[in-house]
Amino acid sequence: DAAIQAGRELPNILIDTSAIPYPWMIRKAIDALGVERVLFASDGPGCLPQLEIEKVYLAGLSSLEQEMVFSQNIQRILEGVRHAL
Repeated sequence: DAAIQAGRELPNILIDTSAIPYPWMIRKAIDALGVERVLFASDGPGCLPQLEIEKVYLAGLSSLEQEMVFSQNIQRILEGVRHAL
């Protein structure tokens, strides 16, 4: 909840899924900040990557939201960095 509140106050903050312990909190972060500000992260090697993937699947996201969280968001960010160099 503190990370989501910080994201509400600062638009340059992104949330990653490894810091979110429950699937419903992923949905809450997306509802609060927008799907474009939530990134998948495996929390490896601390957690099993499959468990982290399953949390995203259990969060009640649409297939487009899943695609954005798993890949499109980070690709967009990295493209922006690449073009800035």
